[in-house]
Amino acid sequence: MADKRPEKRSLRKDFARAARNFVLAPVMAIAALNGAGAPFAKAADIQSTPDTSAQQLAPLQPMHDAVIVPRVRAEKSGSGEKLTYDQQVFSYNAPKLQTPSPDEAKKIDGMNAEERKEYYMKKLCFTAGNTPAAGAAQQEQIASALAILSSLPVTGKPLVDNAVASHVQFCGLPRLPLGIGAQYLPGSDAIISGPDAMKAAFTLHMAHEMLHAAQDGNHLLNYETAWDIQSRVARNLSIEAAAYATEFMVAMEAKQAGDASYWVYMEVRFHNTPAGEETLRMVEKSYQDVIAAGGTKDTALRAVGQTAWQRVFENDEWRNFYLNLELTNYMADIAGGSFHRVEDIHHNGFDAAKVAKAGQVGGNASFTANVTFPDFDSLMARNEKMRWAYQAAEIARLKQMDGDNDKAVETLKAAALKDNNPYLEVDIIAAWQRASNDSWDRKPGNFLQFLYQYLDADLPVQTFPVKDAAPIIITPLPPLPAVPQADTAPAAPPVVAKPAPQRPAA
Repeated sequence: MADKRPEKRSLRKDFARAARNFVLAPVMAIAALNGAGAPFAKAADIQSTPDTSAQQLAPLQPMHDAVIVPRVRAEKSGSGEKLTYDQQVFSYNAPKLQTPSPDEAKKIDGMNAEERKEYYMKKLCFTAGNTPAAGAAQQEQIASALAILSSLPVTGKPLVDNAVASHVQFCGLPRLPLGIGAQYLPGSDAIISGPDAMKAAFTLHMAHEMLHAAQDGNHLLNYETAWDIQSRVARNLSIEAAAYATEFMVAMEAKQAGDASYWVYMEVRFHNTPAGEETLRMVEKSYQDVIAAGGTKDTALRAVGQTAWQRVFENDEWRNFYLNLELTNYMADIAGGSFHRVEDIHHNGFDAAKVAKAGQVGGNASFTANVTFPDFDSLMARNEKMRWAYQAAEIARLKQMDGDNDKAVETLKAAALKDNNPYLEVDIIAAWQRASNDSWDRKPGNFLQFLYQYLDADLPVQTFPVKDAAPIIITPLPPLPAVPQADTAPAAPPVVAKPAPQRPAA
């Protein structure tokens, strides 16, 4: 029988101490720098979850003063190959591996970048449904989270089953980009995670990333370079809202099964704003209302997911965070010259039918089947700096397509000037590149920022906005004590080892 000694109130206190008003930064997406200018992209977006280790926790502050999407430099291998993001992240973690023998080192030197990535993955990853490598603590942590999720029949088990059927690989890595705790890599069919996350956070991260794997199977992670920015925002925010709603669903099912620690963790993350408090109230009420009306647990949990998906857009921190994510993805395409070959912009690229599939796992009913994506202008209306940055990026995109003197460029510039946009004379590509270069810088006290803060830094002193004038440098908190956890999950069922699928070398 599980130890029920940690009561809900003490759990909340423990999580509050551990999170220290952990700013709402649930998921990040990182664009890989592979194949600039490709007409159709998939691995360019990497769905990810923030680091919840003690070294990444910050005192309460508005999120737009604390974070920006981490980007990576266009690193090259010793042979001059341009590395994709997937190749970079495993290359950065290679020094943590055991020193290879001289013969093996020679073999590695003869590999191309993709072959080296696959070599490192064999050392650092295991395939869903297989037994982790003996003594690999991070892999064992992942396996424990998968066992917990497998014990939740409505929400967790379908995610794990889908990961097994899709041969998703799970990789425990010593180092991820600044602020990232876990990621799904579509180009490698892999979920990577960093160390030192709290149990509740880590388990929910795995659920979140496995929902992205399911979305990948439903062809929702792709986008066309020619899509308009409204389509790109709809895609990114829809899939991320669904993944985050999955965390609510898992936490609620675990709570109903007797382990409230996951729900308390969600409460801590949302308690610091009126919108967050209302989200928690409405999500919990949606479950209770369905059960009170005689509905099944399955139906009630889908109602939880639908309510969470709709409510998350009302949270300023979450919304601004994801708008910033897509802005940096957009800038990656602009900086890479992707729009030189684009002649026409395609509208409604991520339509209502795709939004409706964002919450679907396997053959189960999707909890986003009846949701409506918010109007783009309404998303932009609540943060003028974000709106200005998007305007500047769109002008840069049109200049690349049609030239500086094109009528569409002049029309958009006139509208931006009327909106008092101060960023029109700032080099947005240079600002984006600095943000990219900063992403792997893990010096103490260095936290992520929004792209518009880099633009602010490039404005003349006399035009520097008063609001959000400068980034805030935060000293990391000291390591935290372990959080007591109630654990009602049964032991992991025995698994039958099977070889990981072979991947062709690039």
